[in-house]
Amino acid sequence: MNERVIITPLEEKDLAAAAAIEEGTVESWSAEALGGELSSPAGRCFALWAEEELAGLALWQAAADEASLLKISIKESRRGQGLGACLLRECLVRLRGEGAARFFLEVRAGNAPAIALYKKCGFYIAGRRRGFYQSPPEDALVMNREDEC
Repeated sequence: MNERVIITPLEEKDLAAAAAIEEGTVESWSAEALGGELSSPAGRCFALWAEEELAGLALWQAAADEASLLKISIKESRRGQGLGACLLRECLVRLRGEGAARFFLEVRAGNAPAIALYKKCGFYIAGRRRGFYQSPPEDALVMNREDEC
């Protein structure tokens, strides 16, 4: 990746651009839903900027020593460039800095690129939730990662 990438907290002023990225995803989040997560005390919302353009976002819930990934999205035209891995790794670093040692997520069982990304970043498959996703219907794989304290 030869471009300038910056990861910042997602801000309210960026919600419309974040919602536009979400429009290209399955089970997309609206600007209102993103704003709700932004205002949640447990919410940790990150924005990935590539060449000064909002190119991705990651939404987490953090409490005590745990963090759960709710959503990670990369702008459709920017996928396949390593930005998702960059964003995920930086989120893990920042959340560890807040005291998180255990990380959790659910991913569509058929989403091979995402599963490969999560495995590459140290997550392992811990279980399956049958019928977890509704639109379209699909099982979720539960993935975990535990770091040393």
